[in-house]
Amino acid sequence: MHRSKRPTPLRDSPLAFVRPARRRGLIDRMLGRSRPDLAARALQNLLAQRDPTQVTTGDISALLLEFAVGGPEARAVLIEMWRKVLTTFLADDEFSDREIAYLGALREAFALTDEEVRNSERDVVHPRFAIALRDALADSRVTDDERDTLTRLATQLRLPEDVQEELYNRSSRAVIERLLDRSTADRRLSPDELEQLVAVARQLGVDRKFDQATEAMLDRYTLFWRIENGDLPTVIVEDLPLDADETGHAVMDARHYRPRGVPDSGEEGIGGVRIARGVYYRAGSSSDERINTGLLDRVGVGRLLITSKRVLFLGKDGSSTIPLREVSSYQVYADGIVLERRASLGMYFTLVGDVELAAVVLGAALARA
Repeated sequence: MHRSKRPTPLRDSPLAFVRPARRRGLIDRMLGRSRPDLAARALQNLLAQRDPTQVTTGDISALLLEFAVGGPEARAVLIEMWRKVLTTFLADDEFSDREIAYLGALREAFALTDEEVRNSERDVVHPRFAIALRDALADSRVTDDERDTLTRLATQLRLPEDVQEELYNRSSRAVIERLLDRSTADRRLSPDELEQLVAVARQLGVDRKFDQATEAMLDRYTLFWRIENGDLPTVIVEDLPLDADETGHAVMDARHYRPRGVPDSGEEGIGGVRIARGVYYRAGSSSDERINTGLLDRVGVGRLLITSKRVLFLGKDGSSTIPLREVSSYQVYADGIVLERRASLGMYFTLVGDVELAAVVLGAALARA
């Protein structure tokens, strides 16, 4: 009985030998159904036995045609095989001259475009360098030894300089952004935290430039830190005489309300703060929850003034005041502030303007009262 000789895998092929793919079944042929899975198996079987320099584009076309694979489906099979070879060669973090030659021959046999090759390298090769960058930047700095290691790896991976620079800049910016997120998690930015941002950016060689919105956020959180550390703003209200040792810190247009009947409506503000010296308002005003004025009676329309001694409401039909030392707690809503005082009903104010800034000023004033 004649026995066909079993194919012998190439010793230096990056692909493991697999059994030949079976032919498309009768149902597949009747329905004109393509079998990219069988085509991929047949392609691996071919490349496990034959060097790509001995494979022509005609061989590849015939193989794909045998399994009725064409168009984008055919490109997907070839690109996936190309990436599989890339991944195998990448196991030792280095592309040898032989491997580069193999890839060149395989690319020609597959007729891969420049875009297909770039996309594959971006998805397979670049992440390996990105991992090394991430490890080197874990402590937000890069030593000379780490730079040498990265340079050596980039050379081994045959990464062009523009790709190295792009990956380094992207990873460095990610470090700066993570540091920024940590520094502003409490919606405050101290001079030390800002200096650390600048120092890390300088050490990494990254230009510390943020978009307009981020710069505005940094300015805002820097202002909040300064206010809490004693640098409260000063405002002058000409028609209101203040005590000699009293300073105005904030003034806003406001509407004053008082509870209708029982003051407890079961609502919670965005941030409820029980007054304690040295404890400041921390919650942001990003919630959509607003004061439920439907359960309140409006007292008047006017201005709310926060000073170093008291909170005053200056209305067209009268005014009211509460000394800071009588405020037991306060709640911050998206549109206003509620002051609670001992043995008395709460004072509700909806504000026109920056509610969060008013809350920060109020907290700093209360902490120093």
